[in-house]
Amino acid sequence: VAVLLQLKRPLHRFIRQMGERDVRAVMQFALISAVILPVLPDREMGPYGALNPRQIWTMVVLIVGLSLAAYTVYKFMAARAGNILAGVLGGLISSTATTVSFARRAKGSPASEGAALFVITMASAVVYARVLVLVWVAAPGALITMAPPIGVMLGVMGALAAVTWRGARDDAPQMPPQENP
Repeated sequence: VAVLLQLKRPLHRFIRQMGERDVRAVMQFALISAVILPVLPDREMGPYGALNPRQIWTMVVLIVGLSLAAYTVYKFMAARAGNILAGVLGGLISSTATTVSFARRAKGSPASEGAALFVITMASAVVYARVLVLVWVAAPGALITMAPPIGVMLGVMGALAAVTWRGARDDAPQMPPQENP
């Protein structure tokens, strides 16, 4: 209680900056991770024992948590984010939404095509890093098998992002609005 009272002003500032809808999303995340996850059975169910509710929900919590954390960083950094951060956060929040947003921006402003190409490529590279993290958490034993091909795709997309960086250096577009994940 003493810590919460001490943090009252920063918490109020945080809530004002996030907005009511986003604070509700954080509370929903707390609900799915701290209330629902612990009560789910940790045993195989369904045909052939193929479904484990706790393992499935753990993946939901992990995926939503990654997206929500990236979205929170976006809310506080969007105004001063450069192309690299736009690509990284876009890949963590939603690479599809990032691709659509920057493609529309490039269509409306041909001068920003280089930056859009870089951000889209960077967001696509981040997706592979995200998949590696998810595999590491969900099935650590399978990481040895899955890491090489996913790592190659990450390397290729990283190399493409490095190549497209040249056209993006001079253009620092404002990050488009992101939807709450």
